[in-house]
Amino acid sequence: MKRFSEKAAAATIARILKKADKAREALHYTWIDDKGRQCAMDGFRAFRLDTPIAGLPGLPANIQPFPLHTIYEKLAPMNMRELPRPEPDELAALAADDKKYKLKGGRYYEDDEKHVRGDYCFGEGLPVVNLEYLMDVYKVYPDAELYFENVVSPIYIKSQYGDGILLPIRYMYGLNTPARREWKHLKPAAVKPERTPKSSAAYSLDAFAARFAPAA
Repeated sequence: MKRFSEKAAAATIARILKKADKAREALHYTWIDDKGRQCAMDGFRAFRLDTPIAGLPGLPANIQPFPLHTIYEKLAPMNMRELPRPEPDELAALAADDKKYKLKGGRYYEDDEKHVRGDYCFGEGLPVVNLEYLMDVYKVYPDAELYFENVVSPIYIKSQYGDGILLPIRYMYGLNTPARREWKHLKPAAVKPERTPKSSAAYSLDAFAARFAPAA
């Protein structure tokens, strides 16, 4: 297991903030919460670092941060189970293999098993997540432990350096999510350009907060 690196964590978070929704200015900055933790998010993943990292953009005084605490308050640690930890080499190999099937605009082809490239499933009946997002979790927290309640609930990230949230993908094929399978029958040269994948959607932190926030 790699050791925590402020440099790697800072580079990963900086990239996440840079790629966040341009229309939502608050997502391009970090902020310090009431317990001194440095918070960062992009709408689909969030991190709270116990010790702030220098060099990351701070939230201007005239911009309100996202109420991230409302998401954490909805988590039920007593009802959560730990997810199996994937090997870093496995994730890297999957990402490299997926890259062969990536289309312009970031989309992926879908195989006959209704699995979309670019996703990662922890196993039969377990959550499906964006593979790139999962890899980023381990770049920020190399010691991360992941916990879940069900396949559509936020995944809690536990680390000795802080914590975080990773939102799963809501598969359009039902809650019995498929395990990751190799595409032994399909090669990049055989893929037809006009084929596009069926859509899959993910909860955004905004959508989750709006759905589960306490009534005023």
